[in-house]
Amino acid sequence: MTRLVPSLALLALCALATASCSPLEDTQSAQSTPAASVSPGDPGQPSSSAMPTLHAASPGCAAMDEIFSEALNGSETGQAYRSLAAKRSGETNADERHRAWEAFAAAFKDDYSDRLTQAATDETSKQALAALAVYVERNAALDSGAIPEFADQQGAEEALKRGEKPEVNPAYTEALAEATSAHATLTSCMPHWPVVF
Repeated sequence: MTRLVPSLALLALCALATASCSPLEDTQSAQSTPAASVSPGDPGQPSSSAMPTLHAASPGCAAMDEIFSEALNGSETGQAYRSLAAKRSGETNADERHRAWEAFAAAFKDDYSDRLTQAATDETSKQALAALAVYVERNAALDSGAIPEFADQQGAEEALKRGEKPEVNPAYTEALAEATSAHATLTSCMPHWPVVF
């Protein structure tokens, strides 16, 4: 949970930097900056959400987004995540939603790999496909503790007890930055990929 706050702040900055609030015009190029449109019924957002979503950044991203929406609505892990995301905060907690999301993301990457590869027909969607692998791998390593937040866990505990800030493992910082960057790439490509959850 300690990695969630900095990553959300960085993700929000990335999303703001790539979003445009102008309506999408038919003459807009396929590689241009995504435009926002309000779509409260989008499967990547809770049904009570009024948050705008982005149009796909390219034709390949649009194809990947269709596969994503299908997986989120039709797969067992997607339905499990959606069920938790739709619950009120008192009925579930952030850790449960996070675990369900990570399980879905991993299943999406693995189970839909062939279709996603076929859909990734342009540079933007190919970058998003590569980002999906990075996103899943880095988050799994961070969540499992394979890349610990502190290189010296015992020393970190002692520093915290003394009221000092322990030194963060550089590998952890790097993996967190890579996961956050991958999430931003996926969000800018596929409009239904949640910005935050």
